Parts: sequence; structure tokens; C-alpha cells
Amino acid sequence: MGIDEIMNGIVHDALRYSLSDWRRFLVLGIIMGGGALPGIADCVLGIKDLAFLGRLIIIGFLIGFLALGYLFKIMRSSFAGSAELPKFNSLPDMYMDGVKFFIVYVVYIMPVIFIAPIEVVSGGIWIVFEIVYTAMIIPLFLMSLANMINSDTFGAAFKFIEIFNKMGDKGWLNIINWYISTGIPFLGIFFMGIIIIMIAMLISPVGMLLLYLIINPYLGMYFFRSAGLFYKPEKTSKAENPKDTIYRQKYSENLNESDKVIEKRKKLFELKKTINKILAVILVTTIMLSAICTIVFSILGI
Repeated sequence: MGIDEIMNGIVHDALRYSLSDWRRFLVLGIIMGGGALPGIADCVLGIKDLAFLGRLIIIGFLIGFLALGYLFKIMRSSFAGSAELPKFNSLPDMYMDGVKFFIVYVVYIMPVIFIAPIEVVSGGIWIVFEIVYTAMIIPLFLMSLANMINSDTFGAAFKFIEIFNKMGDKGWLNIINWYISTGIPFLGIFFMGIIIIMIAMLISPVGMLLLYLIINPYLGMYFFRSAGLFYKPEKTSKAENPKDTIYRQKYSENLNESDKVIEKRKKLFELKKTINKILAVILVTTIMLSAICTIVFSILGI
């Protein structure tokens, strides 16, 4: 899947999708605005009471789960083939999906959480590591959400070997192409929005509301619609013939290939699975060590 194909198909669809229903768009904007209450109170209303802002942080944090749940619902509905923005119904389920979304994200981003205090003090290589790790982990995080949707179980988001195998099946080059194709419009819209906000804020601090009510919901809908279309599992047809045909379909691109060629493909397939297991072990080890160090350092006050 080349960049042109992704741009003309997935990205083009995602750019229009966000504006397909203005009412649902505005509802998500209001919810995201609720999640950003501390920023609105500080930057727009000029409230500086730390105790009050602290309470707003907690309220905004809790509201934010609903926004995350809706973004997850967009990805799920895209898997189901829907071309419309999903309705704001089954709010308790949507809220719990948002909580699950957040937990999965925190787990995958744990190394960044661990090095954040170190980065403040040391900077340099740690900043580079944070940027590189975050860029690399986002496609993996999205595949974990896809795995969770496909299996309809929360634990599927942490089946790391299975997730790496599915990413290999999707094609690493295809993933990179999707990342670039989706990321360029995303960054373009984001920076254009920031410029508009800066101009609006010269007139009034209320201009900051554009970020929470329009730009953030549009980018969220766009990104997760694009992810939903790309990570959507491909339909596979059942083999009509028994074991021999299934074996050949799994390891061969051509059913007429010789057994020797198929055997080579099988070895390559097994090698890829081994590499994916190693990558999964490295990721799990990194996440666990980061979590342990973060907890220990927090207890010790370091």
C-alpha cells in the first residue's frame, strides 16, 4: 500500500469524516472543552487560584475519559464499516472504553513517564529518546487498540507477541507509509490551527477556545478514523480444501509453488515470528522496568 493510495483513500476519507455531522462534532468539542477546564480557567478566564484549579484538574481528568471513549468508538465503528460519526449513546460503556483506552496508553508510554523527570534535569539524549520512542510506540499502541476491538477483551491490548505478529502481517512498510500519509495533514492542520489561535488571542483570550472546541476534536476524529480504516482487519476466506491447501495458503503466495520454495517461505515466516517474540520481550521488559523505577523513585522521593 503506497503513500498515494493511502492519501487518496484513507486520508481523504478521514479528512471529510470529521465534518460529516456538525452536531456530533460540536458535542465532542464541548466534552473536550470540559476535559480542558483547567486550561480554560487559567488562560481564558484568568483564574489563578491553585486550589480551585486543582479541583478543575480532577474534574477535567474524569470528563476526558468520555472523549477518549468516543475516539475509541470511532475506531470501532470504522472497523464495522460505518461511514458516519457514531452516536453519543451507551455513555457508561463509552466511558469505560475511555478508561481502558487511557490505561493501555499509560502502559505503552510508561518509559516516557519514567524519563520525564530525568529529561528536565539532564535533557540531551533523553529528549531524543522520548521523541523517538513516542513516534515508534504510537503504531504499536493503535494495533493494541485494534486487537482489543477484534477480540472484544481488554487483555488483548497486552498480547504483545500477537500484536507484533499482526503488525508484521500488516507490513512494516505499509505502516510507515500510513504514518507519514496521516501525519503530514495532521501536523499541517495543527500548526495552521495554532497560528489562527494566536491571531484570535490578540483580539481576545477567548480565542483559546478554538483549540478545545474545534481543532482538538477535528484532529482526534481525523486521526482515529484514519487509524480505524488502516488497522481494520482484512476479511479472509475459508479454504475449501483441507490441511495441504491451508498449509500452502499460509506459507505460499502461489499454490503452484514447489514444496522446496514453500518450505523456505515457512522458515522465513518462523524467523519473523521469532523476531516478533524478541521485540515483544524487549518492549515488556522496558515497560516493566520503567514502571518499577517510577514507583520506587516516587516512594523514595527522588
